[in-house]
Amino acid sequence: MHKVAAHGSADRPLLGLLVTRLQPAPGQLLIDAGCGTGGVGLWLTRALSVHLAGLDLSAAAVQHATARANAGLHRPDTPRAAA
Repeated sequence: MHKVAAHGSADRPLLGLLVTRLQPAPGQLLIDAGCGTGGVGLWLTRALSVHLAGLDLSAAAVQHATARANAGLHRPDTPRAAA
């Protein structure tokens, strides 16, 4: 099981529900509208082997999500701030 940050916006039961309901094919694109710092979306990219496009109104949150993604912890596409 992949680690989930204690301060994240989703707990294990909710993440399990997302995995069960989404059922994407590996490599499929997941859109995370309101991605914040990327916690849930980045976790799902590892758990489901999908690509991620995140967007958020907060440019600072997107920068943080991008840094997390670039740290090698996840394999997402670059999150983008909403215009």
